[in-house]
Amino acid sequence: PPAAITASTQLAQLGVDSVASVSLMHALEQRLGRKLSTSLAFSHPTVGELARHLCQPAAAESSPLQIDVKPILGREEYPLSFTEGYLFELIERQPRQEAYNLFLPLRVAGPLDAEALAAAWAALLQRHDNLRTAFSRRDGRLVRRVLAAVPFALEQVELSSLSAESRDAAVRRACAELRHRHFDLAKPPLLAVRLLRLAAQESLVLISISHLVTDAWGLGVMRRDLDALYEAACSGGVASLPALTLRAADFAVATEAAFRELLAVGQAAFPPYPAEDFRFPYDHPLPPSPSIEGKFRIFPVDEAATARLQRTGQAHGFSLSMACLVAFQGALHRLTQKEQVMFAVVQGNRRLQALREVVAHVVYSEMFCGDVRGAPSYLSLLGHARQFTLQERIPQQLRTLLAAPPAMRILFNFHNFAAGERGTASRFTLARELNIFPYLWDSYDLLLQIFPLGTSIFCNAVYRSEVIEATTIEAVVKLFCQSLEELAGDPASAFTI
Repeated sequence: PPAAITASTQLAQLGVDSVASVSLMHALEQRLGRKLSTSLAFSHPTVGELARHLCQPAAAESSPLQIDVKPILGREEYPLSFTEGYLFELIERQPRQEAYNLFLPLRVAGPLDAEALAAAWAALLQRHDNLRTAFSRRDGRLVRRVLAAVPFALEQVELSSLSAESRDAAVRRACAELRHRHFDLAKPPLLAVRLLRLAAQESLVLISISHLVTDAWGLGVMRRDLDALYEAACSGGVASLPALTLRAADFAVATEAAFRELLAVGQAAFPPYPAEDFRFPYDHPLPPSPSIEGKFRIFPVDEAATARLQRTGQAHGFSLSMACLVAFQGALHRLTQKEQVMFAVVQGNRRLQALREVVAHVVYSEMFCGDVRGAPSYLSLLGHARQFTLQERIPQQLRTLLAAPPAMRILFNFHNFAAGERGTASRFTLARELNIFPYLWDSYDLLLQIFPLGTSIFCNAVYRSEVIEATTIEAVVKLFCQSLEELAGDPASAFTI
């Protein structure tokens, strides 16, 4: 209750995590009439500290996103952002695209109106410009063109007359076929949607979409918008959705300009990484042309352990994503017996309020450097993780891409798929059991994915089995869980290898 909130109350205890901090700062901006950094909730972690800061004379707030994104209209072509260009190059040189497709299987309980669903998808394509965008190379430049309209057809398959065994086999074949769909990047929409009728009261909607079009947050936005548009199509009403004030193309123009400015300074402006000689202990050498085929190891963190983490996080002001990041850091320290480690972390990059409503690919990977010399406490490691989230994004992103150290091939990703939905209920629920495909990009060999699922955490380690044995992955999993348990039990305790 409000009466229980004091100046010493941690913002994290009130549910202010990295996602909620954006909404909080946006609301304060509206109330105070001044620009605020979304990082204030982390740099001033209690109610009193934040209040004292806001009472000071207004000053320009620095933001981890040091670019000015404005709507830009009237162009026939727009550039790709630096990270979109990087992904375009990866896709272009890989004959098999399934590693660069996102697959979203949605389950629908109850009756489903196929005509209304097709109408909802047509409206969704009109709402989000990136779903109508052609990506191509012109005169040596990578460009995007937003088309006024694109052809779309909802694929439909009737499976209700099959036996349960035959139906399950047909579903698996449909998932594999759609997951492997090849998209011509110059011919949007770069997605395919298939409706599977399993029974009168049960259906699956399978979506395959190029990662160049969207990231995990954008998938959440798509699912939220699809639900509202479908309900409107069924009722003949108008969907209640937030207005879009920015487009993916606007973000690309701004970030591309920022990167060009930094490139003019040169790579010499970036100091070397403190542990850039760090190597993951591969079991076999990486072949010249590695396969995209991999394997995976699923390991859930149960509700009791997740609850302990959340309680400790609320008491000490850290989020689940920070805890999991530090736990993975600890696993690598103990696996390699090194005091300094490095690995890549996927950054969501949606601190701008307007970007939170957009279907776009704005994520990127940034190097995280861990150091446990002197046996720091878990709280100290969490403080370092917090500072990592506050640093200027654009310079760090460019530094990672320019240096491309070997440790970049080890990747940590705390998924924010649900964040894009903004907590809304949906008739389209994720059929997670159908969403496991062990494909890897050319650019990494181990990916630890963390999915917060209500009151528990779902973890998936995808790895290149050509170079990493299952026994090594088992060791990583064991050490990750050990670090989580220690952190939840006593975050003030010292971390030791």
